[in-house]
This record gives sequence, C-alpha cells and structure tokens, in this order.
Amino acid sequence: MNQPVESGVCKFLTSRQQYRACRVHVPDFERHIAAVSLDGQYYSFFKVVTDAETALKMVFKLGERGDHMVVIGAPKGHQIWIWEHEATPVRSQRADQATAALNLVPACQMLSSPAQYQQTLVRVPDLDKPVPALQIGTRYFSIFRETDDPNEVLDLANKLSLQALDDFAIAYQDLFYRVCLLEPDARPLT
Repeated sequence: MNQPVESGVCKFLTSRQQYRACRVHVPDFERHIAAVSLDGQYYSFFKVVTDAETALKMVFKLGERGDHMVVIGAPKGHQIWIWEHEATPVRSQRADQATAALNLVPACQMLSSPAQYQQTLVRVPDLDKPVPALQIGTRYFSIFRETDDPNEVLDLANKLSLQALDDFAIAYQDLFYRVCLLEPDARPLT
C-alpha cells in the first residue's frame, strides 16, 4: 500500500482570546520576530491576504509541505502564521498570560489530494441512514458541507473553531471544498 500523503494542519481564529501575541527567538534569525502563541506552540507571521480564495489556496499549498498554520481573521484580510518548531519566547510568560489563551482550538486537516483520504460511507449513532465521509488514517469525517465558495468555507471554519470541540477537515478537489466533521463513533459500512 502507498504511504499516505501528509496533510497540513490549520487552526482558524477569530478572537484575540484564542491566542496571545508575543515575540520569539528562532534559530534562523538574528532578531526576535513577532509571533502568536496558541496551545503551547508559537507561530510566526507569514502573510496577509485580502480574499478568501487566495487565503485557502495559500493554506493548501503550505499544507502540502506538511506545515502547521494559524489563520486569523482581521479587518484588513486573513493573516497567515506558520508554526516555528524551534521557537522560544523572548520573555517567560507570566502565569496570567499563560492561562489567558487556554481555550483549545480544534485542528483542521487541509486535504489537497485524494491520496490523503478515502471516500466511504459510515454509520453514526445519531442517524438512521449511512452518511458520506472521508476516512483519514483511522478516523472518519462526515461530509458536512460541499461548496465552491471560499468565503463560505472560511466562515464555516471560523464557526467550527469557536463552537466545535472536535477536529475537522477541509478537502479541496475539482473546484469544490468539502467541510467535514470528525465522527468519533462512526463505523464503516461493510
């Protein structure tokens, strides 16, 4: 069997309460750089893009490299930040700052290739009929919404990041996006 293609992971943020702005030291740079802290990890600023389609294209392209990203909705566009594996904070966090951003944000797998998932039908406990889903590794994600509108995709991703407890996925194929929800109790049809 072929090795699965790695997918990028993205977290979509809409509120300053979901992250903390900071400065970090990264070994590749002499100077400290701006970053955001989220879930104990640091993300450096990459780019601001003004439209949803460009933002999603960029996130999928970065995801193909296996990058982990944060997208922050801002008045002037969508800020894209990339995880810095070796970043260290310039100053130690005060206890109140460290606990201020403890709301865990669900991770979104960004799937740009059909090699990253299998389409299947699953049964979920709260529904009578089987539902279409994507199998990613050993996990199943029901297809919640299909659309060709990148603005709708970003709106849904932002809502899920604020309201959902579970991870989710966005697949892009044939000019359509599929927003998929994790179904921890799903069982494949045999």
